[in-house]
Amino acid sequence: MARTRTQTGQTARRARLPRAEAAMDAAADETLAEVGRRAVPDAGIAAVREPAVAAPRVRIERIIQHQLDNEKPQPLLAEAVSTLPSKTRDLFCSYIEETATRAEWIGSFAEPDGQIARWCDALLKDETTFVDASRQLAGRLFKEMKPRTIAAGDLAVVNYTVDGETERRVALLKLDPQVRQVRTFERIGGYLRVVYDEAYNTMPEDGHLQKCALPRRLPGERGYDIVLLDKQARPTATTDIAQFFYKRFLGAILAPSPRQLTRRFIDLCEAWLAHNGDDLTPADVFAFYAARREVLGAASVNITRFAEAALAGHPSMRTTLIEHIAVGLGSGEPAQRIEQFPVDRVIADGLVRMVRLELDGGAQLRMPADQLASLLDLRRLRRVGNRYELVLTSLILREVST
Repeated sequence: MARTRTQTGQTARRARLPRAEAAMDAAADETLAEVGRRAVPDAGIAAVREPAVAAPRVRIERIIQHQLDNEKPQPLLAEAVSTLPSKTRDLFCSYIEETATRAEWIGSFAEPDGQIARWCDALLKDETTFVDASRQLAGRLFKEMKPRTIAAGDLAVVNYTVDGETERRVALLKLDPQVRQVRTFERIGGYLRVVYDEAYNTMPEDGHLQKCALPRRLPGERGYDIVLLDKQARPTATTDIAQFFYKRFLGAILAPSPRQLTRRFIDLCEAWLAHNGDDLTPADVFAFYAARREVLGAASVNITRFAEAALAGHPSMRTTLIEHIAVGLGSGEPAQRIEQFPVDRVIADGLVRMVRLELDGGAQLRMPADQLASLLDLRRLRRVGNRYELVLTSLILREVST
């Protein structure tokens, strides 16, 4: 069975790590909403201000990986960049692509030109400077892991580019080793047998990646934008485990990514309808959904304009909808309003293109959104007691076997 192994060697030195807690507390005055408006979570792969396009191919330039086990007194810091086999190179490319397309958070460094930002700058320079800065970052992460019950793992530091661009970029990945079942053939007692065992320290599959940051210095501006995949991150959480990577290690201020905001917007619409739908006619509900598809088809959603379109015949209900969504989209304490956000095309496009109606007994009707008016006679849609009556019009009616 093929598997990737990580080789480690003894470290010659341990990084000295300055702390920046006071600066982080001062930077808390910058609200999450402000971070979200300023950040540009592009990473060269998943632009959030334009319609979706094919993801550019990531190309790894160089990588170094350090072993961090908080049960050991010292981290094992590599002294030179790694040589990647083609399959391992593809795996790291998939890690970066997954982060860019599925990250739930964006943000910036609390200290725009602080130590972490300077180390990231150094990662973009020559190989010797790259190696030294990566060791400094690994030492800082190890120090933050040490007093906490953080799973042992590696810090991988990557320089990469994307097709069509020459800009060198940075990825910081915490890789948690996986345990997998392996088999070998051995001759035992004169017979060839299969022996099963467990392989430790194997690389995680891309779908199991827990933490990855893509910091990118803003051209012509101070500081970095960060695209963050961190499945434990919660800005409102007070536990060290939830904060150790993005806050303690990176010193980052977070805001929800367009992906998270788009999903949350959809859920908030459903929650509002669940509480207020009885005051709307079936035609009103369909108009609400049509307005939601309309705004999700654009580059960004303005909550007030959405409410005006969704509740065109019910102006008195718009304020409750606006407040429900604007406050619900915000993160942090106290709650902050988000009145406009960029749409994540991966999340929105399926909802924009197809209408799926849920019926009794788990039955569903699915149809292209642009054919809804011709297939479903909305003029004859009505509610009788607690039941709906729908009229479908079609030239074809047959059971589909495949």
